[in-house]
Amino acid sequence: MQPMKLFLALVSLLIINACGGTKEPSELFEIQLEGKASEFQKGQEVGIALQNKEDKEIGNVTYSIDGEDLVMRKNGKYGLNPRKLGTKELLAQFQMGDETVTI
Repeated sequence: MQPMKLFLALVSLLIINACGGTKEPSELFEIQLEGKASEFQKGQEVGIALQNKEDKEIGNVTYSIDGEDLVMRKNGKYGLNPRKLGTKELLAQFQMGDETVTI
């Protein structure tokens, strides 16, 4: 009888974790670039959006490349003017509740 109780307890924990487990921010949000392009020229303007897959409440979204914040222009696009050329990583930082999240 004891092994059966242990087995049921383990199965219950697995089900609870699978159904109600918390997801990582990288699973809940995705950075989308206008036109789905992956290569850009220096000085180019591009539309950037943060897809919120589960409609979580967020605020204060900023985008950065190499630690430099990108500034939104009047046309709603961001100018890409990195100091050095090459492969760059675009990061989004925002508030979700009391937590600051970076993806």
